[in-house]
Amino acid sequence: MSERGRSGLGRALRERVGTIISLIVGAAVGIGASFLPDTGIGLGVAIGLVTAVLGLQIEKLFETSAITPKLQELERVIADDDLYDYVIDVRNAHEAAKRVGGGLERFFEDALKSSWREFDLRDFAEGRAFFSADRELTLNEELLDLAQSAIQAVSFGDDGFWDQPVGRKFLKASEAAIRTRSLSITRVFVFLDDDELKRNLGVMESQSALGIDCRILPPAQVLLADREDFVVYDQRWVRYAKVTHASTFQRPAILSVVSNELEVYKTRFRSILLRSVPLADYDSGHA
Repeated sequence: MSERGRSGLGRALRERVGTIISLIVGAAVGIGASFLPDTGIGLGVAIGLVTAVLGLQIEKLFETSAITPKLQELERVIADDDLYDYVIDVRNAHEAAKRVGGGLERFFEDALKSSWREFDLRDFAEGRAFFSADRELTLNEELLDLAQSAIQAVSFGDDGFWDQPVGRKFLKASEAAIRTRSLSITRVFVFLDDDELKRNLGVMESQSALGIDCRILPPAQVLLADREDFVVYDQRWVRYAKVTHASTFQRPAILSVVSNELEVYKTRFRSILLRSVPLADYDSGHA
């Protein structure tokens, strides 16, 4: 027998030592009883079986007495209000993921599995899905595939993103969507200073050549509320990302179908759009 087999057999024997002892004692009592006067083999066997059964019941009693404190602790935890609320939140979050529609269900389910430890489950239940910074980079292209009519985007803190492989891949997918699905894409670029704007003129011109309606919010007109990267898809859901560092385009993102939140971003986009100027009309005099 292999070392593993011997180890497993030894463990099994140790775990069932009470059962083994009960059976041995029962057999010994039965054999002994069969030698008593006026006791036949049949009666001896019966006495042995009864003894063995009693032994097994005693073993179970000891097992139960050892487990009882654990059961009482489990009962106390289950009765805890926080745990009850947590279970309800998990259920509501999964139900909300099934209701979002528009092909977004898988995004919500994936986010719920990967990010539930980091965010409040009640946010999921309300209709928000959370994504890590790494996941956000690929999320944009996947959401692009679901859009049917129009994408309205505000690009902020994306300096350097468009030159990355993931950025170029995203633009290639955008061009295909415009050409094959007649998808309308409007992107307003928000920069904090003229130097950042000038660094990205080539990026904006290349996107304009793909059929994207590129616009610029002059740095002098940028408000604090404008400093957020977000995209409204088909007027039905919004993806937004809080910029934690001005120099990075990698940040956690939130996908939301919450109606009042969606209205906030739709209104914000209209406000930024009205104050922006088309790329073709932009000159230094607007800064």
